[in-house]
Amino acid sequence: MARPLRFVLLGDSLTEYSFRTVHGWGPRLAVDYSRKADVIPRAFGGYTTRAFLYYIDKILSSCPPPDVATLCLGGNDAALPGTTGGYHVPVQEMKENTAKIIKEIKKRNEDTKIILLTPSIADDEVAAEYCLREFDIVEGGWKLEYGKQYADAAQAVAQDLDLPYINFWRDMQNPTQSPFYGNIRDVVQPDFRRYVYDGMHLSTAGHSFVYKSLKALIRRDLPQFCSDSLPVFMPIYQDIDWSSPPE
Repeated sequence: MARPLRFVLLGDSLTEYSFRTVHGWGPRLAVDYSRKADVIPRAFGGYTTRAFLYYIDKILSSCPPPDVATLCLGGNDAALPGTTGGYHVPVQEMKENTAKIIKEIKKRNEDTKIILLTPSIADDEVAAEYCLREFDIVEGGWKLEYGKQYADAAQAVAQDLDLPYINFWRDMQNPTQSPFYGNIRDVVQPDFRRYVYDGMHLSTAGHSFVYKSLKALIRRDLPQFCSDSLPVFMPIYQDIDWSSPPE
């Protein structure tokens, strides 16, 4: 009997924090793939592409190679230069780091399907309040328009490597530009700032946006991995023939 598939979710707090709420996009995927695929988070709040690449061997060796991996990094890299905490990573380095991380994933299993998720949005005013409260950052932090180049860089890597991707920076602000608009229109908000609760991290609405976009992408680009296309692991109890039970 074939093993369950492995879905590994790689990234920063946009992925890690999704497992802090039942409404998160990660747990919702895990429910969809129950008995069909193991959904494994390997995501670390605050990590930049530089930090993730530094620990790449330890991260990837912590679980068997995945069949499918999502990669969502770059939001922390997009901190303004000079921001306390050393988050800022120049966009060209971020782009190069992202490509190197993908290469490391493929080195362990060239058949792994990788989905690239770009950084999402920042609400300038609320993000500034969050940075002051949480990190005592008075100047710098994260700005909406500054983040565009990082989302575009992630998209460029995906296009260069012919990987499926979702540009959340673009789609959350202009959902009709999303190729998955028909799948997400029921969760589209009238104000894109509603997708983040503290100016940076996903709200319930933001998690729904990511979840529905990702499900639509899998159906379009990786239909063999749709949850309704996969067999369940182990027989359904009612289907077991107890007159001739398995050994």
